[in-house]
Amino acid sequence: MEAHIITDVIDRGGAASRGENSPRARVIEAAWAVIAQTGAGHASLRNIAAAMQATTGLVTRHFPDKHSLLLASLRRATATLIAAAHNAGAGQQGLDQAQAILQAALPGRPGVQRAWRVWIAFLGELPGNADLAAAHKEWPGELRRMLIAGLREAQRREQIKAQLYSPLIADALVNQLVAVAVRQAADPAAMPEDSLNVLLAMLVAGGE
Repeated sequence: MEAHIITDVIDRGGAASRGENSPRARVIEAAWAVIAQTGAGHASLRNIAAAMQATTGLVTRHFPDKHSLLLASLRRATATLIAAAHNAGAGQQGLDQAQAILQAALPGRPGVQRAWRVWIAFLGELPGNADLAAAHKEWPGELRRMLIAGLREAQRREQIKAQLYSPLIADALVNQLVAVAVRQAADPAAMPEDSLNVLLAMLVAGGE
């Protein structure tokens, strides 16, 4: 993971730089609860304040407007997902690294489930909003980069065929993971979590 991404994760995650119980972190926590329940478009400073049993003045003390709070909430969700995947892949190599990353990123896993719900809640808010769109794509972009690194190492170790195009496999895995997350948000039983490992095995076997 590149240094600037690690710095972003620490800053955006809130817990590492300011503490989980800081006033700013508590506002984002309340925003997460509202966004996950109502969607990002219907979240407001008023109902976020109500979720905290506080006044809107407390919210605007840390976030001057709805957009800044939504952006911070999305960035924290993105940071949470990236950190979980990166930590799982650390110390692993090749196919083991790719599988560990995917397992950690599954939407039903503790620590990332709520972050996924917040990330998904922004899907309808991205058109026309450059800031939100840029923050939203950081998670699949970084996940893709980590998977490509693991797959290329797997090729160097001759765990998979050298002629396989690792970016294409990574794209398929990222797309499948997002599909799992979106479907599970609507229906937890809609798609089994092990479908990602099945897909990875199919993609790898396709090069043999």
